[in-house]
Amino acid sequence: MWVAWSEGSSREVYTPPARGRRAVAREPNSVMSGWLCVSIACALWLRFAPLAPAEVAASGPAPVEDAAPALPPPGMDRVLGWLQYVAGDYAAAVTPEGRRLSDEEFEEQLGLLERIAATLCECRDTRARPLCGRVHDLVDEARMHAPPAVFVPHVQRLHAEVVRTFDIRLAPRIRPSLAAGRLLYKESCATCHGEDGRGDGPRAAALEPRPSDFHAAHVGERLSPYQAFNVLTHGIPGTAMAGFETLEEHERWDLAFWVLALRHPAVVPAIAVEGVPEPSLAELARTTDAALAARLADRSPTERATLLARWRRVLPQRLE
Repeated sequence: MWVAWSEGSSREVYTPPARGRRAVAREPNSVMSGWLCVSIACALWLRFAPLAPAEVAASGPAPVEDAAPALPPPGMDRVLGWLQYVAGDYAAAVTPEGRRLSDEEFEEQLGLLERIAATLCECRDTRARPLCGRVHDLVDEARMHAPPAVFVPHVQRLHAEVVRTFDIRLAPRIRPSLAAGRLLYKESCATCHGEDGRGDGPRAAALEPRPSDFHAAHVGERLSPYQAFNVLTHGIPGTAMAGFETLEEHERWDLAFWVLALRHPAVVPAIAVEGVPEPSLAELARTTDAALAARLADRSPTERATLLARWRRVLPQRLE
């Protein structure tokens, strides 16, 4: 005989042996069977019997496995992208003296800050509670037209605090492919930003605001591959720049690194530059061209341009 589970039910169903077969059974030795049962019962009792109090104390507490690190709550990567965007564009909305420069730009910056506040303050993760007050302070500063020299460092500080609070990664997990990024750019970006990234694609004239010129000086001051990755992921509200969340993460990193590579010549001069450590991929991901150039302030303009082009066009193997 055997026990089967009936389909769609949790009840055990007994199924008798098929007719026409004779079960062959042997009469067990009763004494041996009895001793066997006793032995099994003793073994089970020794295995599962609770310990006496003294034995429990002696054995100490049960070891606790290390808990897996908590994942960032949903929306934090979007918050980081918005913070970076505000840090980069606030100077186009407010003058150094603290006067409103452009109503359209100012409303865009304020709208992003309010989105950030809503995301952080409505987050159920208790780690976000201190951040809620910080972002409301930023909203108040922006409404008072705080000068960029005062306001932007506060935005950058909140960005760093969000990264630290939720242990968010700011770099690709694998080495990006510039060749793949070039093809993705041609398919998805060139129609607006132009083949060379100068903001002069076939659709550019019909768009307001106009697509970014990646060769412009202010872009080099504020754009890093990480910021480009965030824009590619989430887009920019109120503009024609849509997000590309349908692309795989590594494809968005390919594209982000290619956008930065576009700013530099394809053929890198082969000159020897000594005494300059090569940045890791993680450093390149979160660093703007302006910040990289600042590391090379003691070098000649030719050496500086060569190293920047090499770092952007020939990605390092070292991830961290």
